[in-house]
Amino acid sequence: MEQEAKRDLPHVLKAINWALKHLAPQIFPIVEPYVEALFFAEENGHTYIELTNEDVIKLKKAYPIVAEGQESTPLVLWQNKLFFARLYLFEKQLAGYVSDCLKTQNTLFLPDQNACKQAQHILTKLFQNDFNEQQQQAVALALFKKLLLINGGPGTGKTTTVAKLLTALILLQSSNDLSIALAAPTGKAAARMTQALHQALIRLDHSIVQEKLGQLTAQTVHRLLGIHPITAQPTYHHKQSMPFDVIVIDEASMLDLPMLSKLFCAVKPEATLILLGDKNQLPSIGAGAFIKQLSTLSQADHKTNNLLVQLLPNYTVSDAQHSVGMAAITLKQSHRFDHNSAIGQLAQAINQQNNQLVQKLFIEEEKLALIEQSTSKYTKFYQNTSAYWQAVTKEDIPQVFNQYSKLMVLTVLKHQAEEFNQQYVHFLRTKKHHKGEPFFAGLPIMVTQNDYQLGLFNGDVGIILPDYTNKLVAYFEEANGFRKIPLSQLPLFDPAFAITVHKSQGSEYENVWLIGTPEPHLLFSNALLYTALTRAKASFILWAKAKVLNSAVSHVQDRRSALSFFWNQ
Repeated sequence: MEQEAKRDLPHVLKAINWALKHLAPQIFPIVEPYVEALFFAEENGHTYIELTNEDVIKLKKAYPIVAEGQESTPLVLWQNKLFFARLYLFEKQLAGYVSDCLKTQNTLFLPDQNACKQAQHILTKLFQNDFNEQQQQAVALALFKKLLLINGGPGTGKTTTVAKLLTALILLQSSNDLSIALAAPTGKAAARMTQALHQALIRLDHSIVQEKLGQLTAQTVHRLLGIHPITAQPTYHHKQSMPFDVIVIDEASMLDLPMLSKLFCAVKPEATLILLGDKNQLPSIGAGAFIKQLSTLSQADHKTNNLLVQLLPNYTVSDAQHSVGMAAITLKQSHRFDHNSAIGQLAQAINQQNNQLVQKLFIEEEKLALIEQSTSKYTKFYQNTSAYWQAVTKEDIPQVFNQYSKLMVLTVLKHQAEEFNQQYVHFLRTKKHHKGEPFFAGLPIMVTQNDYQLGLFNGDVGIILPDYTNKLVAYFEEANGFRKIPLSQLPLFDPAFAITVHKSQGSEYENVWLIGTPEPHLLFSNALLYTALTRAKASFILWAKAKVLNSAVSHVQDRRSALSFFWNQ
């Protein structure tokens, strides 16, 4: 590997180099260019770098900085791949968990043939009024899989499927003491999960089940694991498992490798873990692409197909071969976006990288717009959010949050969000909403640092409003209402009139504006465009040049991850 010309390196990389140089001064010159390549690969979401045969030979002589996994070293050489040790261990642990789950069947709900017959009856009844083949297959899979990813885009019925599968599990568990946990990566996603599940339960005609499931409240994954506010260590781990029989995690694509590893290690061996995700969305901010890799595991094995045939009389392997995998099922029918929906059509065209259709839809569909000039966006945004400021003036907290979700500005890059927020706060001063003070009524904020004691986590959104004493506080939406936090106690946060697409994951908005990059950019990818678009329910405006849109549609950013290599060993 040839070393690039010296450049100003990030402080973290300088610290890594300093530590490795002191560990092995003689060896460090050999590994230095590889460390830099690894660092920037991880910054782009990859967990390893590919090596040539010459590189492998060179690095096999780089102990104690590099070894082949049998000894504890900062870097790990595995076949023709080089990892930082922590990412190597995370991926090995996750792959081991998946492999163990695929090897064994969960017999808690289907211990014998009588249970299979009962399950068949339950599955028929659950779907007799609103039959959906893939949703029914997902519920059936959850009856005997220890790990199941329910994969699908917005509106494909993931929450409805969860409501029905939990109903089926409870009806099959005669002792009725099934312990269930619901969780999501952020507080807002957890609140949405709770609300959506309760709405889905209302449509089910099972009063006993509704009573039990209606009491469930989703929490953040941090709370689920009992992560300590000071040490950041989880209460539950491989030596002390979580006390739940069924765990359902929404927006699983947002979880990074360290959090996924902690989660999987804390699941008791006999439990069922259900993940909800969308393989076409952006992967986690951290390295890895777990959901995408899990969703593409090979088709269902013979044993799985036999059980599905027993549970679903109409099940045929040929019909399911494109949706049922070894550990995943893909829901394809969208109830939010039908074949006439502009957003649904655009999402499909983006996934197919069909630039011609994408351009046509932006021209022909009134719910879509491509705006190349952006000089008037602050005025337009203010005009389009007048109802928000009316609710702020009335101090109507539920309505303020409701109006906040009507229109959201998303950006590709972090500095774009920072610039929009800075300029818009200045614009609001001209409209007399504040006098230049840092806090004012109607200022939305997004937490950027976890605070375990307050139960606020990176990505949680609050809005600053006066309380009953007319003192400004930050309100945060929860499953059962709103709670207020004194401004002096808030962890680090940013204004949130505009947020990055990454930060928007797990959220829904009525209308979305996406501020594209001035020119084609490495980070403005197909997945980012799709993720931004599918946050919207009604309309989508992209502020960018046509050539930038074309570039984003064509730019598919595949992450290098070793998970598939590890679990196929």
